[in-house]
Amino acid sequence: MKKTATSQQLQALAKELNNEQPLPNRKNTEQLQISCSHVFREREKLLGFAKNIMLDDDESLIAGHARDSVGDLWWLGVHIADLERWRAKGGFHHIAMQDPEVPENSML
Repeated sequence: MKKTATSQQLQALAKELNNEQPLPNRKNTEQLQISCSHVFREREKLLGFAKNIMLDDDESLIAGHARDSVGDLWWLGVHIADLERWRAKGGFHHIAMQDPEVPENSML
């Protein structure tokens, strides 16, 4: 059953954003077992988005901080324990339609 990350998981994710990690690319997403990634210019927007990603039990959020020619960026991905099984189930992630903290705010 899909669920969003817990407060404790989101706090750990926020700490990960302090670590400089290169942005996942086509060459290393398979190796890192990351199904998708999103890039943000503002750390707070990443954290707001992260709390709405629906995860299966064998999935977790992964994130990092990098820089490019424009400036700082923060990336967010979903780590998949078994990519083949994930692909067999359809290979996509659900995003909650509403902000769980402010239900009247749509995430779309």
